[in-house]
Amino acid sequence: MAKEKLSNIFSGLFKKSGPDQELKEVLAKAAEDPNDMRVKLKIGDLLFKKKDMAGGIAVFREVAEHYTREGFLLKAIAIYKNVLKFSPGSVEFNEKLGELYSQMGMKADAAQQFQIVIHYYQSHRQPDQALRVCQKLAAAEPENIQHRLRLAELFFNQGKQEEALREYEKLARDLRKELKHLDILADVYEKILLRKPKEMGLLRELCIFYLKLKNPVKAMRKIEKLSLENDEQFKLIYQKAVELKAYMEKQEKPAEQ
Repeated sequence: MAKEKLSNIFSGLFKKSGPDQELKEVLAKAAEDPNDMRVKLKIGDLLFKKKDMAGGIAVFREVAEHYTREGFLLKAIAIYKNVLKFSPGSVEFNEKLGELYSQMGMKADAAQQFQIVIHYYQSHRQPDQALRVCQKLAAAEPENIQHRLRLAELFFNQGKQEEALREYEKLARDLRKELKHLDILADVYEKILLRKPKEMGLLRELCIFYLKLKNPVKAMRKIEKLSLENDEQFKLIYQKAVELKAYMEKQEKPAEQ
């Protein structure tokens, strides 16, 4: 009897322990309480230790989505970051991070994640996916002109002319409000005029921008190309461009000794 008790006492001491046994025990706990996210995270960790990448990712995704639904965004972010440590090429989680950062108003962090995803899709020749994520990038940081230019160019490169034009026109309207980036605004006007060459109002404004940018030659070429030197809308602008060109050339000449 005593011998039997003794063997019972020591019976568990010589069992082989390891990830498989630990996983089995944790899975049993998860079955008892499926809503315990800490247990599920432990399952994910153990699956990653066993090199079961697909299994670990699936569990972590489930937990992160649960935390997102419950409003625990920082917890979800931490989990997605963990997934990327185990599986750096899983850009779907970079995209998830970008979305969560956007929800939290962390624009720069969101933009960084979206740019990682766009670069991945472009390098893997998936232009539709790159365009899709670039729309998220432009929405996450709308004040960033480069993001919006990039979106318009992606539309254009995929043959989506109307969408590209719409983005350029929206950007032009926003830039025109403050006139802080005349060089970029002029470039955007050029792109719009390629698609709307008969927009004389835009052309006139573009020529004025070139004068403000001290580039009278470009203004003159635009006007001369359409023989508008004597047109009432362009006559004065053309004269100003000629005068500015002469003045700048004079300034560039070395002073006479």
